[in-house]
Amino acid sequence: LNQAAEEKARDDKELFHIRKVEINGFTFRMKNYSSKKTPFRGGINWNDLDISDISLKANELQFKGGVMSGGLEELSFREKSGYICHEISGSAKVGNGKTIVKDLKLNDPWSDLNIPMFMMSYANVDAFNDYIAKVRMDAEFGTSVVDFQTIKYFSPELEDNRLVIDIK
Repeated sequence: LNQAAEEKARDDKELFHIRKVEINGFTFRMKNYSSKKTPFRGGINWNDLDISDISLKANELQFKGGVMSGGLEELSFREKSGYICHEISGSAKVGNGKTIVKDLKLNDPWSDLNIPMFMMSYANVDAFNDYIAKVRMDAEFGTSVVDFQTIKYFSPELEDNRLVIDIK
């Protein structure tokens, strides 16, 4: 009984709590040198990310009990593929097989998204290796404009699609 209580206390331990973060003019590069690379078919090259002009304001970043949470007041950046994010914001919790983002707002040159609730459910992080089959997505959309010019950066198979969806 005491061992179970000790394990629970250890699992509930707060690893960090950051009240406020502000970053301006930051660059992030990540290169995958693994032999198991995802084939690049266009859009964002996840094996060779180069994100620049990062501006970020976040608050209440916390990792406790195996769950990461926090609020993103504002994030903007540009990726070498040509994708530009003017602004993204929302509050998120990630852990225990779920990612929940509330009040997600994303604005780029093509789309303006207002998503009061976005959730991904999965067995574990390995599920992201087979995203379509093993990750379930649920979302509530508010008034939004979704242009496939945005989506093509994340799903290059849709590059030739010129669909613009106006959600009221």
